[in-house]
Amino acid sequence: MSLLAVLMLLAWPLPAAADRPANILPRRDVAVLYRVTDRPGERVHEALARYAAAQRLLRVETPSRGAGFVLVDPARRSARMILPGGGEFIDLPFAQDRRAALLLDPATPFIRRGALRIAGRDCTIWDVHAGRDSAQFCLTQDGILLRAQGIAGESTGRSLEAIRVDTAQQPVALFQLPAHARALNVQDALRAFLPGLR
Repeated sequence: MSLLAVLMLLAWPLPAAADRPANILPRRDVAVLYRVTDRPGERVHEALARYAAAQRLLRVETPSRGAGFVLVDPARRSARMILPGGGEFIDLPFAQDRRAALLLDPATPFIRRGALRIAGRDCTIWDVHAGRDSAQFCLTQDGILLRAQGIAGESTGRSLEAIRVDTAQQPVALFQLPAHARALNVQDALRAFLPGLR
């Protein structure tokens, strides 16, 4: 799964159980800078994920790629990509794929594997097996994701790891659609990504 897919998945509240992490959502506002590898052999890039705990809203930025940002509201099943400049946005599909469905299933096993210290914080390692896919997450006691990596299936070789964690309160305005931003239709969206398209 991509960084956004992982973070969108973890933004869903999972059933509490003894064999699952105590918190899979951050219990406080947080901004985490991640080092991300989308596929083996590809250039590593950075992404910044911000989370507003009270509103349960997520914002993902990829400054190293010169892109805009994505706003995710799981309660409303809404994900929007705001293009550079903030004047336009694209509604992203929020369909739940088979991997997400399996991970959200209370019967899907989480296996505790130990502990690590990443970006100056302690986290517990969990293996998750969902059908043909397996992944490993390292979560702090208060629900901050410090590492995720695919270990089998379509996600093999993809990973993210925190390099900086800031638990300062996040401004609410960061999680709102920019004023006067307009939605692009499919044709406009294609032109935004493929300028030569007529």
